[in-house]
Amino acid sequence: MTWTKTKATVAMALCAASLLIALGAFLITSKQIAILRAENQKLQAEIAEGRQSAAEPPASALASTPELDRLKHDAAEVLRLRGEVASLRRDRSDLAKLTEENARLRQRLLAAANETKENAERLTPEQEAAKQVGIAKLNFTRDWLAAFQAYAAANQGQIPTDFNQARSFLPQTFNSTMDPNQFEIVYRGSLQQLQASKTHKLPDIIMLREREPIVGPDGKRSKAYAFADGHSEVRIEPPEGFDEWEKGRIFTEE
Repeated sequence: MTWTKTKATVAMALCAASLLIALGAFLITSKQIAILRAENQKLQAEIAEGRQSAAEPPASALASTPELDRLKHDAAEVLRLRGEVASLRRDRSDLAKLTEENARLRQRLLAAANETKENAERLTPEQEAAKQVGIAKLNFTRDWLAAFQAYAAANQGQIPTDFNQARSFLPQTFNSTMDPNQFEIVYRGSLQQLQASKTHKLPDIIMLREREPIVGPDGKRSKAYAFADGHSEVRIEPPEGFDEWEKGRIFTEE
């Protein structure tokens, strides 16, 4: 009986020890769990803080506004330079086209000049004679107009009323055999009036003209003229006729 009690006591002691051991292990495990849970919460807080920090620009980036402005300016400058490069490329292309067109025009001009020269070399005797008469008329009207202007300079700006008044003012090189009666003085006023005109320009004012048109070898009529600015022309009859064409070029007192 005593042995039996002893065995029961030992068994109870062993159970109590087991319970104590289990309780100790439970307490240790709970403490570790709490520690791990606290560490996990801390880590989660750090992770959340890290995410928020990543989402927000750093203070240094926000503070570097001049640097951002410089980068923006550089980007705009790059775009501007690209535009200028594109414009230069277009200009270069246009220049090449214009150069090519200019070369074609020069070739055409040269061809036209050669054709004119060839045609001139093929003039008939009648055409050559008409050409020489035209040159003689140009020289005649130009020399007489110079004499009129020289006469006016010596006579208070007054243009002579006939050829004889200005004959002594002809250039020394004058050697025409043309009859002055073939021509007429259209304007007999003063040079000052011509120069002050608000309705007529000197290159358009007829001073001297051939009285009657001459028919050339080609059947066309022409007349010689001298104008107030000093130039002369041999003009082919315009579609409206000489009389109508001359009306707007004859100066009258304003």
